[in-house]
Amino acid sequence: MMQPRNLLLSFLVATALLRVQGALAAEPAGTRQGPTGVGLSLEIDPVPFMAGGYSVGLGWRLDHLRLSVHAYAADVPSAVVPHGFDARIRYGLAIRGQLYLEGGARGWFAGAELGPTSLRYTRSGTAGAARVDHLSFTPTAGYRWFPWGGGLYLMPAAGVEMPLVSRGDSTLGGEPLPSRRATPLAAFHVGWEI
Repeated sequence: MMQPRNLLLSFLVATALLRVQGALAAEPAGTRQGPTGVGLSLEIDPVPFMAGGYSVGLGWRLDHLRLSVHAYAADVPSAVVPHGFDARIRYGLAIRGQLYLEGGARGWFAGAELGPTSLRYTRSGTAGAARVDHLSFTPTAGYRWFPWGGGLYLMPAAGVEMPLVSRGDSTLGGEPLPSRRATPLAAFHVGWEI
């Protein structure tokens, strides 16, 4: 269930992006150029907001290369966690690099990210919680699309998170915690670039 604070924040971000989109649509065709040179961006992934968390990122672009820093937290979907356990990403931080086939950091990209993630596990009928921290490497691929030539963009992406180093608890209430080897990930970022 989405928390009221996250619902309000999601609504405000969506409203702001729709207002910008409306202003762009009102411009005569051909007056807006695609991104060139250096660009700065702010983006969110709405899915963690719906899972009681957040996902925000700041990016910097120079032609075919894009670098960004993202912070996130969310409840982990029960389909991903073994039966009986609940998990929450307490916090995560990712430093991402993406290399684009097209200039202006648009279109198809291949990339990688590196960063720490802290998970908190609970289990129904068991007192307490367990904490596990990971430093993970994630190869990624995706597509960055500017529907109106610049400004607003949509960026679906997928990757495989691979923990390099893990530390923390290994059991909760006598039960072994789920081990994390390689976890497929998917994201859908919405952002604005200047």
